[in-house]
Formats: sequence, structure tokens, C-alpha cells
Amino acid sequence: MNGKSLLLTLSVGLTTFLLVGGAVTAIFEQWVEFSVFIGISVGLLAAAVAGGGVAVGLSEEASNKKWIARIVAGFSLGFLLSLAVLLLLWNSGITVSLGISIAVGLVAAVLVDWVQPSSPAGNKLSPTG
Repeated sequence: MNGKSLLLTLSVGLTTFLLVGGAVTAIFEQWVEFSVFIGISVGLLAAAVAGGGVAVGLSEEASNKKWIARIVAGFSLGFLLSLAVLLLLWNSGITVSLGISIAVGLVAAVLVDWVQPSSPAGNKLSPTG
């Protein structure tokens, strides 16, 4: 595993941890007093599964699954970078920042899929071709 694959795997794990852990904490907070402990546990499990999946997808043996790993990594990097910028530079609140960051992550995932070559024989230079 090279540095780029490690960075992508870690970004997917962190994004998954933040999204799943936050969602589980928010869901269980009305029933469980310390719901953050449930959110952290489930978020870590989801992060390990997602990060492991991307690590396997980016390996040399899984050449037919690399596009899935790239899309997930593109979403994660777009989400994390935009969330960091919005929280540090634009004081709009966490809810607005999360919504915008999810949208930026989705756009990044689409762009990664659109720009990356679909096969070694050629590049996908346009959505139609």
C-alpha cells in the first residue's frame, strides 16, 4: 500500500466514522442517556469495514473494483475538505456545513467517476462516451 492509498483509506474511514457515529448518536439520544458511546462504537465498526473495503478495492489484485474505491474516496475527500473549510472559515453552524459538505462530496464522487479511466484501453472523457 502506497501513501496515496493509505490517505484515501484513512479519509474514507474518518468520513464513515463521522457520518455513521453522528447519525447513530442522534438516533439513540432520546432513549439512551450516553448515546455517544453507542455512536462511537458503531462508527468505529463502520469505519473499519468501509476503510478495509477501500483498501482492498485499491489493491493491485482488485483491478475491476478500483472504480468503486475511487468513487468512495472521492466522496470522502470532498466531504472532509469542504467540512473543514466550512467549519473553520464560515461560521454557519454544523447542520448547514454538513449539508453543504455532503453535496460537495457527491459532486466530487461524480467527478472522480467521470474523470478516471474506465479501463486501461481508454479514458472516459465525457459522460456519453
